[in-house]
Amino acid sequence: MIARKKSRYILIELSRPLEITSAPAYDEFIESIKRNIGMLDFSSMGIYPIKRLSDSIFIFKVNRGYEKKFILASAFISSLSGYSISIYSICTSGTIKALLKKYERKYVALKQAH
Repeated sequence: MIARKKSRYILIELSRPLEITSAPAYDEFIESIKRNIGMLDFSSMGIYPIKRLSDSIFIFKVNRGYEKKFILASAFISSLSGYSISIYSICTSGTIKALLKKYERKYVALKQAH
């Protein structure tokens, strides 16, 4: 019996609105991750876009154990589709439901306070 790999969900925010879950920006995003992390780690990472919450907030799925490498590799991306950009990791969780709860509790409350 083959056990399925456990996943982690990561919520990221871009410094500017940009659609990175469809080509060509997604392809460029993936190539940048490959460059930053290396092909061996990338092939084990299992990156998959899950959901777009807004113009600049996205949920990505990665295999458990690779979430820190994904966060680090995406933080080094400085441009996509000809735009200068910064990518921030907001929170990480084992389920989408828990991820959204963390996001609402920490991040949305902070933005409303300011």
